[in-house]
Amino acid sequence: DEEQIKKYGEYMTDITSLTTGGTHLQSGVTLSITDNAIETDAALLRKTSAQEFKIDNNGFTAKVSREKKSLVFFSVPYDKGWKAYVNGKETTVEKVNVGFMAVAVDEGVSQIRFEYKNTGLISGMVVTLSAAFVFVIYILLSLAYVNKSSNSIKYPEGEQLLSDWQDSETKIDEGSSIPIRNILDYLDEINECVVDNELTGGFNIDLNAFDKENKNETEI
Repeated sequence: DEEQIKKYGEYMTDITSLTTGGTHLQSGVTLSITDNAIETDAALLRKTSAQEFKIDNNGFTAKVSREKKSLVFFSVPYDKGWKAYVNGKETTVEKVNVGFMAVAVDEGVSQIRFEYKNTGLISGMVVTLSAAFVFVIYILLSLAYVNKSSNSIKYPEGEQLLSDWQDSETKIDEGSSIPIRNILDYLDEINECVVDNELTGGFNIDLNAFDKENKNETEI
């Protein structure tokens, strides 16, 4: 782009100043697509290729040699997650040739290192950990609420039944002949269920229905 031309223009040749067509061996620029021009371009590009190139899990390393300051082009798709180092010093990764990368090097031999880090990885980890923390807090608050609610609810009729059963069992253990009363015997004595959370309920069973059923069976 225009900004890159101002920054690196001295490294390049302005093709608008050249005659269209033909091969310009002195400038190293060809403006035709003949077989001869393609062979010339390939030979010139081969001279600028990396002397060493290695790929690893975090990126890649290249060793190049230049006769003057220049841009070293890599046919690797550009991404903001890439960081480049030339001879151990971080440098700017330029987006060139629509969507690829290049870095500037000085005259002589240069060791170039590219490292990639997923720009969304850290953000994703922060969001995940935050969500997990909120979820844990939600679970703890829910458990605390359930425990508090269960302790505040009382059932007087149930407590009365347990108390009477315990009294009956105690008397039997002491040699008394008082039988344990049936749970149905208590139903008429319990008016309704009273709960501390202002909810009311309960039930009554009509014992006469059982008497009628027994009477019918007797008649049959």
